[in-house]
Amino acid sequence: GESARIRAARARARARRAAVRHRCTMTGATTRGMSPCAFGAICRNVAILGAIVLGSLCGYLFMSSTPSWSSLSWSLRAKVGIPVPLSVQKDAAQLVRAQGRLFFLFVLEDHLPHSKVWSAFFSAAPTGSYDAVAHCANKEACDRSPEMRRLGIQTVDTVPTKPCVDVVSPIYQMLRKAIAIAGPADFPIQKFIVVGDSTLPLKSLTRMRDILLRTSSSDICPSPPDEWASSKISGTRYYVVKHHRWVILSRRHADIFVENWQKMSKYSSFVKHGNITVEPGDYKWNTPRMGLDGFANTSDAFPRGNIAVPSRCPEEEVFTTLIFGLFENKMRSRWRSLFSAGKCRTYVNWKCERPPEEFSRVTPLLRQLALNTTEDGYLFAGRMAPGASFDELTPLIIGRR
Repeated sequence: GESARIRAARARARARRAAVRHRCTMTGATTRGMSPCAFGAICRNVAILGAIVLGSLCGYLFMSSTPSWSSLSWSLRAKVGIPVPLSVQKDAAQLVRAQGRLFFLFVLEDHLPHSKVWSAFFSAAPTGSYDAVAHCANKEACDRSPEMRRLGIQTVDTVPTKPCVDVVSPIYQMLRKAIAIAGPADFPIQKFIVVGDSTLPLKSLTRMRDILLRTSSSDICPSPPDEWASSKISGTRYYVVKHHRWVILSRRHADIFVENWQKMSKYSSFVKHGNITVEPGDYKWNTPRMGLDGFANTSDAFPRGNIAVPSRCPEEEVFTTLIFGLFENKMRSRWRSLFSAGKCRTYVNWKCERPPEEFSRVTPLLRQLALNTTEDGYLFAGRMAPGASFDELTPLIIGRR
């Protein structure tokens, strides 16, 4: 019985070896001088190699025939130094824009300060990932600037402006221009970023896009309630919600602001020989109440001057007021949700001996803010001294550490 089982086992082994020899023979291989196991491994490797070649061919054909994958394949080719046709570059830019667009709105005098840092910021970004518009007090000087031309920053016509009286009209001008560039409102997420001439980025543009294009909300940073101007009118107490002047608006809120500033602002009636004739504290704009839909109701508004205030600049009040309206207690829950949605995106240090602090170098705090990877972190820093060097920011904002 034992010998019969041994003979049966040997017969099965011979059958397996014969099957291996048959498969290898079908692939053109021979078992002469090698064990069946070795040739079994060879056969498997031949089959795997064939599958890889076939899969690569199919993948190439798929990527070449599909617009998004085709753009990706070209981007990979560009990284290894293969020339990319101009038509393909345009397609890649359109693909980036289809993921959302950022519009930078620069409030400038006659040039772009710290242009070396801004050049590194914009140059490291994918084609089509941003558009930039500037309002310059001296438009001719900005138009002659080689840095602004190289970065593709478009200038708008200059409008009269006066510190703490009306620096809002220039922002209104830029928003109109940017919205015209953006096209229809049903385009993917759009954000409009107001940037001052003493502001610098703390993150790469790619990282900013990743953070800002995840939501369709605006980033308006409110000041503490004890800084809000208020008055009791017809038995109801109204508050003007003060906010930081550097804001990031969604497309919907940008559209609302542009429409309402045009309706509520009276500053254009107080311009003589190109200069605004009113002084700080003499407000020439109206403040609407919040409507039932949670937005400013311009048909129910009264002059800003009716609300007592020690000293306020319009650019610190107009975005909350003209988009959402005045604060009143019965609308407290709506305001609470608005405050929770927005983030403070531009760092300015008011907790110092002589606020606001003006930075003349990259301090450990600025470096820490730049290295912060959380989505709620600051994206910009304000009050950067003109003429100071901030070259240390460059490796941080283009992704190197």
